Amino acid sequence: IVTAYDLSNRTAEWGMPAVAITDFCNTRAFPQAVSSWGKRLPQKIIFGCEGFMTASADAPIETGVHVMLLARNREGLVNLNKLVSLSYTKYYAGIPCMPKEIIQQHRDGLLIGSSCDHGEVSQLLKCGASPEELASCVSFYDYLEVQPVENDVSTSDGDEPISLDALREYIVLTIQAGSAANVPVVAVSNGRYLDPEDSLSRAVLQYSDGLPDADIQPPYYLRTTDEMLDAFAFLGQVLAEQIVVDASIQLTNLIDDHVDLFPPEIGNRDTALPEIPGAEQQLRDLALEAAHELYGENLPDVVSNRLEKETNFIATQNGWPILEIARLAVKKSLEADYPVSSRGTVGSSLVAYLVGVTTVNPLPPHYLCDKCHYTLFTSPINSDCGIDLPEMACPCCGKIMKRDGFNIPAETFFGIDGKRQMDIDLNFSGEVQSSVHDYIRNYFGSDHVFRPGTISGFSDKHAKEYAAQYAEDHQLSADSPDVKRASDQIAYTFKSMGQHPGGLFIVPQSYDVNDFVPIEGPVNDSTSAFLKSHYDFYSMHDRLLKMDFLGHDDPTMIRMLQDLTGVDPMDIPLDGEDVIFWLLFSAGM
Repeated sequence: IVTAYDLSNRTAEWGMPAVAITDFCNTRAFPQAVSSWGKRLPQKIIFGCEGFMTASADAPIETGVHVMLLARNREGLVNLNKLVSLSYTKYYAGIPCMPKEIIQQHRDGLLIGSSCDHGEVSQLLKCGASPEELASCVSFYDYLEVQPVENDVSTSDGDEPISLDALREYIVLTIQAGSAANVPVVAVSNGRYLDPEDSLSRAVLQYSDGLPDADIQPPYYLRTTDEMLDAFAFLGQVLAEQIVVDASIQLTNLIDDHVDLFPPEIGNRDTALPEIPGAEQQLRDLALEAAHELYGENLPDVVSNRLEKETNFIATQNGWPILEIARLAVKKSLEADYPVSSRGTVGSSLVAYLVGVTTVNPLPPHYLCDKCHYTLFTSPINSDCGIDLPEMACPCCGKIMKRDGFNIPAETFFGIDGKRQMDIDLNFSGEVQSSVHDYIRNYFGSDHVFRPGTISGFSDKHAKEYAAQYAEDHQLSADSPDVKRASDQIAYTFKSMGQHPGGLFIVPQSYDVNDFVPIEGPVNDSTSAFLKSHYDFYSMHDRLLKMDFLGHDDPTMIRMLQDLTGVDPMDIPLDGEDVIFWLLFSAGM
């Protein structure tokens, strides 16, 4: 229930120079942290994750412990991404798991911490481990964590509460074990919310998730330095300052001042585009060939000028791979005899029209003879659409000429300066959508094509319902300020992860997906061929190429009508009386 925005503002007010983000078993807050902090406040962002570590790949889940992973640098962040990916795919067992030996394999650039009450060191202490067992355990870690004893007294997972004196003794033993192994011990707030009164919001969320004793909330609020020093005052001033202040600074100094969330070399480019060797020449040739087939050997100036303008735009933004992917997808659908409709502004591109990505000709209204290629762009009447031109016979061969052109500027698609990245959305029949997706995945490789993730949150309505139910079951007034505040606080917080219905992320061959984002399996579908991004697709905007190949009923119905009537839909004149009648009828005119 802590947003990056609120957390960054609070810690900035307190003068904290660095903040670590360590959500349990996920790193989905990272993009929000960058947008909220990296551009606004001069804080060091420490990318981390509290993972669930098992002794081995086949160890029972019941024996797992918590482990803290902090990225020291860019290499460490990529390794953290790999560990999160593996935990959600290869080692997922009802909970994302990180086998200890796998963490060891990917620990370069990471700081491995022992975590707190559910960490390995804490669990050994509570089980009465020998000094030798403790020393062997500590050697795996780069630092050890301790938290205020009040955090560990009241648990909500069925464990028996431990006395304050025993917990204080565990902290002393942890410090001694760290000192003996020369491993720093750091006191952490273990903050799950900002203020003490926010515990009710966390209780409501946990109760709505089926936790019966959610009202037993440890004081997991974000503590000030003074509050932390007070919490460890039993150690004496010198030792308390050592673990609260000095060790925190020591640990923070081991971490780069700035760690890029995405590959830094693409920072000056909008998107890391996939490589398709020969795509530019292929598309240039196809567009020119199609232009000559339509408009003859000597292209009219309006055609050649438009082609030159658009190809310069595409070359400037290196957009040839985007266009080629769209062309291949459309080609795959047409080979199965299912039409494809383009969405949005791609219909304003002549090149896209000529290579078959769209059926919209964006040129000014004109007459075109498909027999002798006579072309007339000077219309006898003012018209914004070629379809509205009156019929005219070709002055050269006498054939009734085709009327075309929808008069759409190229800038509609490419932007005023031609630098806006091409965004091509296509509607495919639901009958072939999956085969188109599979084709693109096989073309680039299953380790380079993924579904974009989506994040859903609690709606305002559900937040109010959950808060009201909690209040009713706990004899609280639903109208009280505390309950209303809890409702407002949990509204639109993270709830679950889904996937985009038709989008595909395509990772360039020169990169691994973990250079950008961890991956995970689809919700409730372990058999799906596609994995999805751990971040939501909005967070990945302008970083990885996302193509929207959506499934729609319209292409399916058009194909069905074609089969029933034997009429090719592309042969139906748009100015036909029956077509106009049905358009007016469907519009209610």
